[in-house]
Amino acid sequence: MASFFRRLLGYPDTPLLDPAATYPPEVLAIMARFKASNPWLREGPENTRTHKFNSALRGLRSFYGVDVRANYRRIRIPQSDSGNSHFNTRRRLIVMEGRFSVVTFLHEFAHAMGMDEQGAVHWSTNLFAQTFPEKMPALESRGHMLVRRGASKGEDPGDDGIETDGGMC
Repeated sequence: MASFFRRLLGYPDTPLLDPAATYPPEVLAIMARFKASNPWLREGPENTRTHKFNSALRGLRSFYGVDVRANYRRIRIPQSDSGNSHFNTRRRLIVMEGRFSVVTFLHEFAHAMGMDEQGAVHWSTNLFAQTFPEKMPALESRGHMLVRRGASKGEDPGDDGIETDGGMC
């Protein structure tokens, strides 16, 4: 039944990984800086991770000319995932709920650029795979998403849920 609703909403059945996908050098440079910031590292002030995501957002929105902001709502439940994240078209706002997921962040940015579900899944998963190839062996396909191997629904074994609420860019 879930697969039926995913198709009805336009979600592909797989993450659509495509080794031939290409991105402008400027986008790859933005992502290289994002990678160098280690977006998963928890150190410094409470909003350090939010700052890292916002820095990538500023670069991407500047390059693509997209008017979009982001709000981070960190849910303090250890088994929260990013599944409730979304792009609010009316407010031009990426709402990141749950854990800080790079793929989800890129997926919602793709919606801000006007992509449908298929396009957003293709753009985000392939940009992630090109930027973080070392992370790919630890991930598996679950429907249209990439998730950590062995994670049950709503759980990310590498995330302890201690992050605090972020801000808005």
